Amino acid sequence: MTFTSGLFFLIWALIDANALGWTTMAILGRLATAACLLGLFVVAEVRQQRPMVDFSLFRRATFLGSTFAMLGYAGAAQVMIFYLPLYLQNAYEFDPAWAGAAMLPFALPMFLTPRLVGAKLASHYSGRTLLTAGLLITLAGNLLLSACAAAALGYGAFLIGMIVAGTGAGLLNGETVKVMQGAAPPQRGGMVSGVIATVRFTGLLIFVAGLGSVLSHVAVRGFAPAAARLGLGQDLAQSLARRIITGDLIGALAQAPIGIRSELQVVGTAVFSDGFAAASLAAAAVAMVCAILTLVLVRSSETQAIHSIASAME
Repeated sequence: MTFTSGLFFLIWALIDANALGWTTMAILGRLATAACLLGLFVVAEVRQQRPMVDFSLFRRATFLGSTFAMLGYAGAAQVMIFYLPLYLQNAYEFDPAWAGAAMLPFALPMFLTPRLVGAKLASHYSGRTLLTAGLLITLAGNLLLSACAAAALGYGAFLIGMIVAGTGAGLLNGETVKVMQGAAPPQRGGMVSGVIATVRFTGLLIFVAGLGSVLSHVAVRGFAPAAARLGLGQDLAQSLARRIITGDLIGALAQAPIGIRSELQVVGTAVFSDGFAAASLAAAAVAMVCAILTLVLVRSSETQAIHSIASAME
């Protein structure tokens, strides 16, 4: 109860922070409540003889490092599943079905990499190497996506960024689970499975809200002067901005006066692209931090390649 309630207040704060202001009492109160509830959860678990989460596992460097790798996977790779369709619809005017198809250069490498090359790589490289490499490839992919959006490049260039980001995500997909499971005692397998699912989905929720906050802040900041220049009233400007940052540019155009729709379309595409570029850059920063922590904390000796283990046993 304390964990889910704390997570609720944290996500609620992240979602409303841009609209209400980060320093408002409402947002600070939610963040303080989240911190208290999550702190109570930790205290309650530490005092239990049979806790749901054994926090002593996080004293193991490899387990802690692979946890950061899992957060990097969720916050820099999986999170793009939510934002890529919106960008494809706004920047390239794809309808939802075509946007889904246009995401295949990201989705296919994410799905196929662990199946086609995962086992082969695992036989030659340690889990530490593969996790770090996956995060660095994801970092490169997010930087490419950010650059393409900032420069308003065509779909052909954007496709390359999706392939790179999807390949990094695919490399992390199975390896994060394998290393986390291997870093814990076998008798803790059930608990570790629960921790893995919790870390992944909690991280995903937090980063979807967090990156959405970045996108919203940049897009609204860019839209405000354009709205003033077009002579839009404050209420209408806010309504249009809300539609644009959620990816509904068509809905924003339908709500705008006919005489400014063409100019508004250009502005809406530009500010959403700037917001997406900033969010992708933030995701790249997440990947970089998690890659460094993974490299420092995960032990090669505890995540040896299958080939190395077999050689040692001979």
